[in-house]
Amino acid sequence: MTTRSKFVLLVFAFMFAGNLVLSHSYERPPARKTVSVPLAEDADSTSPQQVQFLLLQIFLWILYNTGDVWYHGEASFGHGQLALMNATQALWAWHRNQDDEEVVGHLVWLTNLSFDPACKVHISMVGPDKMRISWITEDDVTPIVKYGTSSGNYESSATGTTSSYSYLWYESGKIHDVVIGPLNPDTTYYYVCGPDSTQEFSFKTTPSQLPIKFAIVGDLGQTGWTKSTLEHISASNYDMLLLPGDLSYADFFQPRWDSFGRLVEPLTSYRPWMVTQGNHEIERMPLVHDEPFTAYNARWHMPFKESGSESNLYYSFEGRVYKNQKNNCGPIYITIGDGGNREGLADKYDEPQIPISVFREASFGHGQLQVMNATHALWTWHRNQDDVAVAADSVWLTNLSIDPACKV
Repeated sequence: MTTRSKFVLLVFAFMFAGNLVLSHSYERPPARKTVSVPLAEDADSTSPQQVQFLLLQIFLWILYNTGDVWYHGEASFGHGQLALMNATQALWAWHRNQDDEEVVGHLVWLTNLSFDPACKVHISMVGPDKMRISWITEDDVTPIVKYGTSSGNYESSATGTTSSYSYLWYESGKIHDVVIGPLNPDTTYYYVCGPDSTQEFSFKTTPSQLPIKFAIVGDLGQTGWTKSTLEHISASNYDMLLLPGDLSYADFFQPRWDSFGRLVEPLTSYRPWMVTQGNHEIERMPLVHDEPFTAYNARWHMPFKESGSESNLYYSFEGRVYKNQKNNCGPIYITIGDGGNREGLADKYDEPQIPISVFREASFGHGQLQVMNATHALWTWHRNQDDVAVAADSVWLTNLSIDPACKV
């Protein structure tokens, strides 16, 4: 298929996708104040080439987000601001006239597609005593990780594999994947990625005994609310993060996977993130790109083989379903989302509230699950709008194995 044919099909695909998007509506969350994101340390440049890439980026953003204003329900008078920060990054902000103070109605970072030196490091557990280190480079390098328990002293090393993927005209960087270990529990390790890198990262392994704390967030995205969520999570002193789907909200536009990698790297490089895919990871276009989950499977390798699975899309879970009937021996389901997704808050619930639905709230935030011992765990929900470390909701969970009535 020629490039021109692909482009024509792509246009029709997005016209079709745009029509689907227009059939949905979402409540838009409150506007966020201007966020401050650390910039890459690159020389400033406003050359014609840089301006051209920014204009092209804006065009592609509009093309790939035909329904974005409909996602937010945004129909407002106002103006936009485009700040050229340096040779690699620019900031687009939409300011609405009805906002009395200097707030941002919509915000997005634009990145020079031809220059992306960031590593986008993230780690994930592999079995009880190993860690997978993943990162991306523009050039071919040996996939090696050097690591140790003292800063600057890397007494151990391991090598791994390198891969890449294509999506329409997008070519990913070199995706490196290295498993290190065995590692000691509850220990801080320092590491560098690649044979010549001087940028040091660190992570702490999970404890071998209880208690252990999980941070849990879904529908993360890349908005001002995402940044607020990440700041709250970073301050929670968690051991591992669980993300049950909808990571980058790339939605076909592959550079968003790169910007997402940069956005979460401060957290993903120092604590293991265990993720699963959501509908925003599918990215399948009939006739143009038939393979679903291409970017997700290439970038986020989970330990599916170790759990006996044949696909990176899932690993093992067990549970009993009780057909909408309250049962003291049934599992407790926690549906979590709204980590920062661009659609806004999901605040439409079935009424009247059924007895087995205990708590419902529409707010951006994250959850924490602290497994205290073999019998009890504490679940708490933390909202972004709460400036102090408070829990908007909490519940104690009990191990059903200690209840004689629940033994099978």
